Amino acid sequence: MGWASQVGQASTWDDLSGRIVLEYEPIEDALFYASVGRGFRSGNWNGVAFGRVQQIENPVDPEVLTAYEVGAKTELFDNRLRANFAAFYSDYDDLQVSIFVDAASVLANAAGAEIYGAEVEFTAALAEGLTGRLAIGYLEGEYVDFCDGNSVSIDPSIPFDTECGNDLSGNRLVNAPEWTLTASADYVRPISQNWEWSIGGDVRYQTEVFFTAFNFEHLGEDAFALWNFRTEFSNAETGLSFGAWIKNAFDESYRVDGNQIRAPFGHDLITYGQPQFYGVTVSKTF
Repeated sequence: MGWASQVGQASTWDDLSGRIVLEYEPIEDALFYASVGRGFRSGNWNGVAFGRVQQIENPVDPEVLTAYEVGAKTELFDNRLRANFAAFYSDYDDLQVSIFVDAASVLANAAGAEIYGAEVEFTAALAEGLTGRLAIGYLEGEYVDFCDGNSVSIDPSIPFDTECGNDLSGNRLVNAPEWTLTASADYVRPISQNWEWSIGGDVRYQTEVFFTAFNFEHLGEDAFALWNFRTEFSNAETGLSFGAWIKNAFDESYRVDGNQIRAPFGHDLITYGQPQFYGVTVSKTF
């Protein structure tokens, strides 16, 4: 249930949420499942002051999500390989989307949006002390029906009329890369009765994303990959460990957020991700 108020106004929203899961285990090392769930996010008001008073007077509608998923979790080759698979579909009604109207960030409702995709994950014992992991995801997500309600056209490439505002139907969802890939490897080796040494690394890759519902390419990020490496000496008896690590090892320059502020300022905001970052760690467990 959700409740919100403006000066002189109040509203209450309620809905039923839940999830049903069916599981089938034909053998000890394989589990198949299917699920359907329903989620609810309360409505609200945009309590900020800007030029269009109707945006303040009219509440943002609640958001409802219906999600479906099927998948499998398996253990193979005497538990040396774990393989998980999943496919999903999510249907949004009145998805709440943050957009800029002039100089103010407000919530608006996309009447409909949908997401579907699939994921695979593998974890394998590749050799004594060596573990590898790989995960691949595919995602499609778009606003099926979305009018932003602006009183002015944002860009000539975006359909516009006075009733709808800018028509963003068919645009890709914010921060929704089509492909993602993560891979890692870790090696652990005893070097004495109590001490062990470990070394590892991982990489995360994603394809292009947009940071706004308008899908402006200059307010997005092209495909990029981030690499991290680490090593550690640890003592199980004393609980001491000494490590060194480096994140974004190749100093990739990448953007993680962006937005467009129009009147009265008229500029773009871009946020960049963490540059190359390294250090050492000393810790003790008790």
